[in-house]
Amino acid sequence: MKKYLILFLVIVMAGCATSKGFDREKLKDEIGSGEATAAMNYGKKAKTEASHLTFPFKLAICFTNPKTNVQGKEWTWTSEDKKKILALEKSLKASNIISEMKVMDGSSYSADDTESIRKAAMNNGSDAVMIVKAISDIDRYSNKYAPAYALFFPLFFVPGTDVDYIVMTGASMWDTDTNYLYLSAEAEGLSKETSPELLVKEENVLESAKNQSLNSLKKAIHNHLRNLAGK
Repeated sequence: MKKYLILFLVIVMAGCATSKGFDREKLKDEIGSGEATAAMNYGKKAKTEASHLTFPFKLAICFTNPKTNVQGKEWTWTSEDKKKILALEKSLKASNIISEMKVMDGSSYSADDTESIRKAAMNNGSDAVMIVKAISDIDRYSNKYAPAYALFFPLFFVPGTDVDYIVMTGASMWDTDTNYLYLSAEAEGLSKETSPELLVKEENVLESAKNQSLNSLKKAIHNHLRNLAGK
């Protein structure tokens, strides 16, 4: 009985939480925006000697392990997630921007090491490598109906809990031979759900935010590559 009482109190306390919001700048930094910005700034000074990409080129895609600020809520890329980005291959080939697109084998490089990823892509015959990253965070808080949770049974049917999930994705494309950064793109997906405390399905909210972010990132990559090719 004591165990259930403790569980009940923990749930009620969780329902009394207030929104903490999201630190978007911190999330961007955690998926490497700072590194990309530094490389872009360097590239402006040395573009003529560092960049020699010709079209169409061979592009490698590297999906690094997603990060999360939610303890115990790690997630990985699914085949459907990867297909969203790989779907670009057809249109990019048709526009004579790339000649091939291939996903890198995760065993061929060190995670979170751009230099290692670049060299692995070069050894595999690619002219450039697109590194795709992601990070997620959650904001779970109570709304005006949450006080009803004190009666316990409303935990099952009163929508007193709000859940916001953010997924930020980023893509950076590097020359495999010179380590020159050709492009950097970011996208955000934000999904919300209001539900009874004991019926919240955080994984569904995460999935929605992830799909939004990847769809936006796909469009951003496509536009950047067309601009890069002067299309």
